[in-house]
Amino acid sequence: MGAFGGFIQTNKGRNLQAKAEAGALLKFTRMGVGDGQLGGQSITTLNRLISEKKSLPITRLKTLMTAQAIVGAVLSNQDVTTGFYFREMGIFAQDPDEGEILYAYGNSGSGAEYIPPAGAADIIEKTIDMIVTFGQAQNVSAVINSSLIFATPDDVAESLAEAKKYTDEKIAAIDVDIPDASLTEKGIVQLSNATNSVAENMAATPKAVKAAMDEAIAGKQLGVEQKANVVAALNSIGVQASTNESWAQLIPKISAIIRASGNAIAADLLVGKSASNASGPFNGGMPNRSAENTHMPGLESTVWPGDRFFIRPPQGYYDGGSWVTAMVPGLTANNLRSGVNVAGLLGTLIEGKPFASGSAIVKDRIEFTMDGGGRQDTAYIEVNGLAFVPKRIVVYTASLVSAVHVAETGMTGIIQNAWNYLYGNYFTQTFSGTSFRIPVSSRSSAIVGSTVYWEVYG
Repeated sequence: MGAFGGFIQTNKGRNLQAKAEAGALLKFTRMGVGDGQLGGQSITTLNRLISEKKSLPITRLKTLMTAQAIVGAVLSNQDVTTGFYFREMGIFAQDPDEGEILYAYGNSGSGAEYIPPAGAADIIEKTIDMIVTFGQAQNVSAVINSSLIFATPDDVAESLAEAKKYTDEKIAAIDVDIPDASLTEKGIVQLSNATNSVAENMAATPKAVKAAMDEAIAGKQLGVEQKANVVAALNSIGVQASTNESWAQLIPKISAIIRASGNAIAADLLVGKSASNASGPFNGGMPNRSAENTHMPGLESTVWPGDRFFIRPPQGYYDGGSWVTAMVPGLTANNLRSGVNVAGLLGTLIEGKPFASGSAIVKDRIEFTMDGGGRQDTAYIEVNGLAFVPKRIVVYTASLVSAVHVAETGMTGIIQNAWNYLYGNYFTQTFSGTSFRIPVSSRSSAIVGSTVYWEVYG
C-alpha cells in the first residue's frame, strides 16, 4: 500500500469534533479511496475525495486511548471493473446538521499503488486501519458492515490469551470426587475383555470389541451368501430380484409366491404361453385359430330345416373377432324365392320364370350375318352352360346402365336401345340350347377385353 504518512482533519471534521466534545454523537460512516492528485489543494477545505474510485464499508472500530480510535476497512479488487492508482483515502462521518462529511483525508502522491481490475492475475485484498483523533468526544461509533468483519492477528492473539486464562482458572477451581459408574451415574468403570458378559458397570476393551466385530462380520458374510441363494431361487421362478436389494425388500417377494395348485393342462393354454400346476411348469398347446385365419373353414356343417345352420369349428381358441365359415355354393339370390331372407341374403327368384345373370369379357370380332344379307365383323360375348334355354337376353355395361342390348329367341335381329356401342344395322344372334353368342359392337375393337353384364330370362 502507498505511503500516506498521516491523515489531516478537514475543517468540517474539526467542526464535527467540536460538536462531539459538546456531547453530540461522532459516527463514522465509511471510507473512500481514489486516484486524485492533490495538486496544491488545501486538505482542510476538501469536502470529498478528489477522484473517488471505491467506497469501503467500515468493518472495525476500536478505541485505543483517550481521543484516538482505530477505524478499519477492507480494500478488494473483486468488484473493480477498471484499474486505478490507490493515491488518496478519506474517512467520512455523519454530521447531525450537514449529513455525511469528509472527516479526515490523506494522499500518498507519487507513492500510489496500482489496483488491477477483477480477473487480472493479481487478487487484491488489503486490511486498512486508520487511526482517527476525536479529541474529548465521549460518544464515538461507526456504521459497521458485519458481513465484512475481519480479525487482525493481534485480535486473534488477544482472544486466545483471554480464552486460555479463563480455561486455566476454571480447571484450577475443579475439585471432583468421581464415583463408580452405573446405569444412572457417570463415573469410573473397569475394563473387560469379555464378549459374553452381562455386567452393567464394566467397559469393553478394544480386544473385546474386535472379537465381537469378527463374529458380526462372519454373520454378515453368511447373510450375504444366503441372500444370494434366495435371489437365485426367486429369479429361477421368474421373480425379478437382486442382491442389491435389502432383506426388507426381498421378504415381500418371497411372501407373494403362490404355490402352483391348479389342474390346467397344456391343451387348456394357448400356444406360446406358459403356466404351472401341481405337477410343475408346462407350455400351452391350444392353437390360436383367430390368429391363423380370420375366416377359419369349418370341419363340417349341417342344417336343421326351418331352424338353424351349424358349423363345427376346428379345436382351438377364438377371440370373438374372427369367423368360422362353410362353403355353400348354391346359396345365391337367384336360388331363393323373391322376398325370402336367408341370413341376410334376399332372394330374387320369381317362380315360373327361370332367370340367370352374370358378366362376360368382350371378345375380339368375328363375322355375323346381317338381316338384309351380307356379313359383318363385330366384337361379341359368349355364355355357355345355362340351366335352361333363354327366351330373352339383356346385355348392359356398368357405366351405362340405362343402355341395354336386348335379344329374343325367334327374332331375326337384336333390339338396339340407346347403346352407342352397337352398329346401326341389326345382326342375327346365335342361340344353341343353353348357350348364346351375341354381338356388342361392330365399329371398333376398343371395348375388346372390357367387362359387360348379362341377364337371361326363360
